[in-house]
Amino acid sequence: MNKLYFFLLMSLLSFFISCGDEIQKEEKKPTVQTKKDEVNDFIWSALNSWYYWQKDVPNLADNRFSDTEYLKFINSTKDHEGFFYNLLYRYGEKDRFSWVVDDVEKLMASFSGKQAATGLEYSLTSIENGNRILGLVNYIIPNSPADKAGLKRGDVFFKINGELLTQRNYRKLTEDNFTITVAQNFKIKNKVFTYDGEKKFHIKGEELQENPIHYSKIFKINGKKIAYLVFNAFQANYNDELNEKFGEFKAEGVTDLILDLRYNGGGSVNTALALGQMITGQFANRKYITLNYNDKHKASNSTGYLNKEIGLFEFEDGEMKSKGKELANSLHLNRVYVLTSHATASASELTITSLKPYIDVVQIGQKTYGKFVGSITLVDAPDKNINKAYTDFENRNKNHSYGMQPIVFAYFNSRNEVFVEGVEPDIKINFVDYLGNIKEFGNPSDPALAKALEQITGNKFRKASEKKLKLETWPVGDSKTLKKFGTEMYITDLSEFK
Repeated sequence: MNKLYFFLLMSLLSFFISCGDEIQKEEKKPTVQTKKDEVNDFIWSALNSWYYWQKDVPNLADNRFSDTEYLKFINSTKDHEGFFYNLLYRYGEKDRFSWVVDDVEKLMASFSGKQAATGLEYSLTSIENGNRILGLVNYIIPNSPADKAGLKRGDVFFKINGELLTQRNYRKLTEDNFTITVAQNFKIKNKVFTYDGEKKFHIKGEELQENPIHYSKIFKINGKKIAYLVFNAFQANYNDELNEKFGEFKAEGVTDLILDLRYNGGGSVNTALALGQMITGQFANRKYITLNYNDKHKASNSTGYLNKEIGLFEFEDGEMKSKGKELANSLHLNRVYVLTSHATASASELTITSLKPYIDVVQIGQKTYGKFVGSITLVDAPDKNINKAYTDFENRNKNHSYGMQPIVFAYFNSRNEVFVEGVEPDIKINFVDYLGNIKEFGNPSDPALAKALEQITGNKFRKASEKKLKLETWPVGDSKTLKKFGTEMYITDLSEFK
């Protein structure tokens, strides 16, 4: 009896122990993840649809993942920016221009000229075998912190926060709070930078609204009326003001135009189309620009034509909206003089190359930046219509604020030409050669403006004594090319392309 009792007791004990083991095994099973990371899901899906180089990125292929693998892939990281950049095609080499942001509303506002900034626009060049960097003030945004501090075009600075400007620290200039030191009475002696004094300027950024129509003037020389326009960004909400400015030129009977795009990093393709019409006028309904998308969006391949009417836009409720059209004030010119620098990019390059098949374009200055691709703003708004997918800003997913500005198209002029390495000038001017002699806008002795006026009138506008500096330099970049969206090209209104 005791043996039987003992046997039953041991059997029950073994049963409970084995059950406990099974329970423990079940508890140790990993939880199956079924919830998608919304941001990464949006990033992958939108790039899979729109990205210009989609077929060149293995991880963006339609059949790259099973459902389980895809879920694991998009949930593999919370680093949304890193996830985005890892999906780009040879990022930093082939694709230098795609961006992701965690605040799409700020991104949209920046396209209207509204952004947090110091108002200091500059170029950087390395000297002394690359050991040091000099900064040249290209222009100052009116009423900005830099303007109030007293900085002016042509100033040369060589320190940031009390330290010599070098490759190690120059990116501090992209921050919104810093101090720069300007050289006074500087000179180049034995190919070395020297100066007699210095002055510090402390600048703290604030929200600014920049008007891209920075400066204009009409010169009356030898019976010619020469319009000079400094145009610093292609912002569609200023199309009406730009057309008004060309109306003034037209009323004055302007015979020649000098278009200063040295500090214009680009912007709206729609504004570029409008500017082309304002400069010409005699080529209405002629092909101006062709846009080519990836294979999934071939139906979006389209052409922009010169048109007697230009589109007008306003920034409202967080996005750019159409407010109708108006007749372009066209100058009907057969030649235009364009001032360029290494920072002349995207929509500026479009203007130069798209005008060339129709009129003479005399380019003065430096080789341009070399950006012949563009983007649209993508938000988390899937749609069954592939050509509307991820573009509906108003009805986007509000659970997060991410947005993307990836490259989605390449563009060509009416001859199907493209200049991916940049556009070479007809007359070369290295602006660093004239440090200390860079004049305020409109001063006819400013090196580039003087050369353009000389080409038009035959007169000399610079003193023979103002010789080039004997200084070996290497370009580093400028305030437009060193920041996000500084060389952006995007479409404001697709309806203007057919």
